[in-house]
Amino acid sequence: MYGDWGHGMFFFAMGIMLCLFDSKLRRMPAMEGLFVSRYFWLMMGFFSVYMGLIYNEFFALPVDFFGSCYNMEYYAANVETMKMPRVPYKGICDPGNDDTCHAHQECVYPFGLDPAWMISTNSLTFTNNIKEKLSVIIAYFHLNFGIVLNALNSIYFGNYKKLFCDIFTGIVIFLGLIGTMIILIYAKWWYPVWAYDRVGEEHSGLTVSDSPSIIVLVIGDIMGVTHLSAPNKDEW
Repeated sequence: MYGDWGHGMFFFAMGIMLCLFDSKLRRMPAMEGLFVSRYFWLMMGFFSVYMGLIYNEFFALPVDFFGSCYNMEYYAANVETMKMPRVPYKGICDPGNDDTCHAHQECVYPFGLDPAWMISTNSLTFTNNIKEKLSVIIAYFHLNFGIVLNALNSIYFGNYKKLFCDIFTGIVIFLGLIGTMIILIYAKWWYPVWAYDRVGEEHSGLTVSDSPSIIVLVIGDIMGVTHLSAPNKDEW
């Protein structure tokens, strides 16, 4: 389900109403289609609201619940010369000293995306990156749960040929390919990447411009077996 807690509230409210009045819907043949799908609408709306709060999207607009980590007044005054997310953090910027305006400071928005990202020049790239990674991780655990259920059914019905030739083989391939990518996603989240350094600026770690691409790493590792891909960089 898409993440927008404005749109999601309509589906969530619809699901709640269908569940509350299910006894009346049972007596209405014309409402049978909605009746059998009442829990689908309920959970679809719930997770749309939940993911919409994480993405901080209300009808595709951000909401500043907790106060942005960024100094928006400074950004407004220097909008022609600055690009998000290089807006300085609140209370630490001295306009006469550019070094303080771009220092690495600890500031984490309490829940979801900082609304300042929505006015950045790379908003779509950043938000799609987060959404894709979250979607892949959630789907990965869902699929693993389905594989476990399939294995249990195979054992229960005595279909051991399917268990060994289909499920076990699928687990090895699935964990080896997608599982590796999930580990790389977490590793990239945990490893410090200095998003606020200028390109070409001296730094002690990776920046957004030179940090490894997970897709490139996964594809490169697979193609590297057949010597069709160049080795990964040492710093990766």
